[in-house]
Amino acid sequence: MQYFKGMALGWKSLSTLGLAYVYHSIWMDYTSRVHAPILGAFLRKHHNRIQKDLFDIKDEKREYYYIDTSEYMSYSNATLSDEYHAHHGPQPEGEVLDSSWYSEVDKFLRGEEHNLKGHKKFYNYNFQFIDKSFPTEEAAASVMHKTD
Repeated sequence: MQYFKGMALGWKSLSTLGLAYVYHSIWMDYTSRVHAPILGAFLRKHHNRIQKDLFDIKDEKREYYYIDTSEYMSYSNATLSDEYHAHHGPQPEGEVLDSSWYSEVDKFLRGEEHNLKGHKKFYNYNFQFIDKSFPTEEAAASVMHKTD
């Protein structure tokens, strides 16, 4: 607008904020007139459920799906001995139950003696393993055809 072009930057900013406030006030007046009957009807319908204190509000869905978090994962350091967990603190159920499986896998990966196939968590898929290592010179020569 031509009126604002000659103004200093500070006055332009203040004018923009003033116009924004006027536009906001007009818009809020319009929306409050449009939505007041709907909000009033909603509040009149549910006037018996209105609570002044937030802690007095009862949510049935939340109470139905309530999870007791008074003791994290329902056990603590006092209920676990040191051989059942790797970290100091409560562990997820799977970590505690699978710790013997993980130790067997670690032994297998380190090349130590292990009982991985005898563990209760081992599942035998009956795969047929084929040696795909790099062939020796003799094996390569046996499959090559010599043409002279």
